[in-house]
Parts: sequence; C-alpha cells; structure tokens
Amino acid sequence: PIVVWADTDYRYHRLKWIEYKDQFGMKGPLYQNTVKQVQKYAKTWGPGAIVYSLGIAEDFSIPECPECVILDFPKMI
Repeated sequence: PIVVWADTDYRYHRLKWIEYKDQFGMKGPLYQNTVKQVQKYAKTWGPGAIVYSLGIAEDFSIPECPECVILDFPKMI
C-alpha cells in the first residue's frame, strides 16, 4: 500500500493503485471513460487515486467511485 496526503479533503489515504491522467480533471467528454476505468480498478484492487497532471476543476469529484481519491498534481509540487 501507498499512503498519500490529499489536499482535496485534507487527510491521508491508504491506496493500492494510482492512475495518472495527462489531462485536466473536469466533467467533460472523457469523464465517463475515466469513471468506468477507475470503478474496475477499485472493484479489483480496492482504494486508489487518480492524479490529474494539468490540475482539476474547483469542486471536481467522482461520486461514482467513493473509494477513489482525486489528486491535483500541480498543487503537489
């Protein structure tokens, strides 16, 4: 497991997988594909994180995957 601090909810999360997206996190054309993908990961491996390299929209979340943590890469560095 990996432990990360998420500034989106200000707490530590224990993760079993990380998905890196070279895009901006928002509800748009790629959102449903991402939801399907991370739901499969969560079902197979448990809790995980999606890292968006170009940042995320304010109040962005993926409610269809409550065990997924959203990480804003530009804020991490």
